[in-house]
Amino acid sequence: MQIYSIILFVFISSCQESHTQNNELIPIQKTFLQDSLKTKKNMLLTQQDAIRSFGNPIRQEKMLIDEMYGEFRGNIYYQYTEYERQSRSIYIEEFTWEKDHKNYITIWYEINNKKHIPKAYLIWDKGSEF
Repeated sequence: MQIYSIILFVFISSCQESHTQNNELIPIQKTFLQDSLKTKKNMLLTQQDAIRSFGNPIRQEKMLIDEMYGEFRGNIYYQYTEYERQSRSIYIEEFTWEKDHKNYITIWYEINNKKHIPKAYLIWDKGSEF
């Protein structure tokens, strides 16, 4: 019986030491999260600012909001209510630029009184398939 007590004591002691050592070995890391609202504001560029930043668009398309389907256009599609999407009065112009060597950026603009109002954006990998 005494042998079991000694083994139990040694086991508990080793666990406590290991626990203390593990706490000392793990460095405290601080994680900084990117402010998503700031990112959204920065990426909702006016058409002129986007052209200044990325150059001429590589693709441009104009359509009614109710003609926009699929996961690629989900960011703009869900900016509007079901009623607004079915009204057939909201025109969207879609511009795509090469953002960098790995990504494209697409920004959707609502056309309102001949003004382009940035409403949504998507940054996507060049190898993506939608």
